[in-house]
Parts: sequence; structure tokens; C-alpha cells
Amino acid sequence: MAWIDEMLAEFGSELGISGLSWNAHGVIRLEVDADQLLTIESVWRRDQQELLVSIGRRVGHDAGHRAQIALIRAHAARRATISLQLALGASGADTRLIVTTRLPLEGCTSQTLVDAVNRLNRWIDGVMIQEFLNA
Repeated sequence: MAWIDEMLAEFGSELGISGLSWNAHGVIRLEVDADQLLTIESVWRRDQQELLVSIGRRVGHDAGHRAQIALIRAHAARRATISLQLALGASGADTRLIVTTRLPLEGCTSQTLVDAVNRLNRWIDGVMIQEFLNA
């Protein structure tokens, strides 16, 4: 599993973070800014190890509206090349919209992670700028 650690260190270098590695719980959690978290976690699903890559963006009291927009966008993009899972975390002003994608660990590279993070960011940016449910 040393190659995974090397891949994560390379991914961290691309983000400008030296020595990026798993925490004691096997998770990477980065506070990108005050309103956004990036989380990477290794999980097993059906005999295959995967990386869960998540972006959590603070939506606060607008959570219900943003969640509706996110669900509509996810449904409309269900044939897209990226598979998404949506959730809300925390409560009140700290509520976050969390969007997650799964990557097979086998063959995963630092560039694969960078691409996944960029796609998630673009997707959640679209949710945040959309004002109306039918737009």
C-alpha cells in the first residue's frame, strides 16, 4: 500500500501541501477555506477498494433550496461520466451540502484525484450560482 501513500503525497504536492497523508482514522480532511471541506477516504465496497472524494460547501440556512437544486441537477446529469452522491451535514448556519464521488482505487493516480476534485468543484459551483429550481 506504499504506492497509495506516494500517490497521496503527489496529490498533496499538486495542491501545494507537502507530506499529505491519512489521519489516524484513514481519512484526509482539508479545510480549503472557511466554507469548503475536501475529504478523501478509502473504503471497501463489494470486494473492491475505492476512494470516496467529497466536497462539502457551507450553505447555511439556504440548505433546503440548495439541496433541491442539487437533486434536480444530479437527476438531469444522471448519464454523466461522474457518479454523485448528495448529503447535507451539520445544521443551522453551519449546514454543508456534501457531494461525493467514488473512484476505484486500482489505477487511481494523483491526476485522477485532481480531476475528480475539479469536477466536484465545478458541479457544486453550478449548484451555488443557480437561483431557480427550473433553471
